[in-house]
Amino acid sequence: MKTTDTTITLDDLQKFCSIDATRSQILKPFNRGDFTYATDGRILVRVPRIEGAENEGPDAGKGMPEGLTNNRAATL
Repeated sequence: MKTTDTTITLDDLQKFCSIDATRSQILKPFNRGDFTYATDGRILVRVPRIEGAENEGPDAGKGMPEGLTNNRAATL
């Protein structure tokens, strides 16, 4: 697999966030632990932590939802 050193920005991740105002928890990327996440409710993107994202994000302290902890992932 070929890897490249590409810097992902919060603006890049914003493209994967919800645009539905009724889903306010996922309108912006958020940090949890060592990673920054972005989701629109259908897909989830996880990258190494980016400072400047909201800390801990939705449902802080509750852990990741069970369906997101099964290690099925695609590496970008």
